Amino acid sequence: MLDMANPNVNCLVGMACPKCGSFGAFTIAVGQFGLARITDAGMDEFINSTNTEWEADAHCECNDCGHTATVREFRGAPAWTFDRFQQLVIDHYDDGAFKDHKPEDIPECGDGLLKYLLRELSVAEDCRNLDEFLGRLRLSIRQLEAINDAIGPCR
Repeated sequence: MLDMANPNVNCLVGMACPKCGSFGAFTIAVGQFGLARITDAGMDEFINSTNTEWEADAHCECNDCGHTATVREFRGAPAWTFDRFQQLVIDHYDDGAFKDHKPEDIPECGDGLLKYLLRELSVAEDCRNLDEFLGRLRLSIRQLEAINDAIGPCR
């Protein structure tokens, strides 16, 4: 629910610094889409670049007090947590080697299969019940076994 006193109703809708209460400006890690002129020396300039986007978990910094958090937290939501299915994966993947990891540790963990499972087996990806979770897990296993079987004769 948005704070009715929050004047941010456009690009920064509902955002305020969770530390000092500032309504911005904020420095946000964004992706920019458009055309760019690229030479061997690097990017020269953006051409027709009109669309910038950021994710809820993007880095955000208050320009008034310097507090850093995610856009999600600047919008008043709690920091990302594992949902119930992601927690099952974290607790049991690689014999529990990642069970002490927090969600913010995962992007840098270096394990692509774990990242895939956490994304695919999540409520955010419409994995809403245990049957769906188990079905997706079995499908992933079948797909990996098919790759293994196809590569096996090539050894």
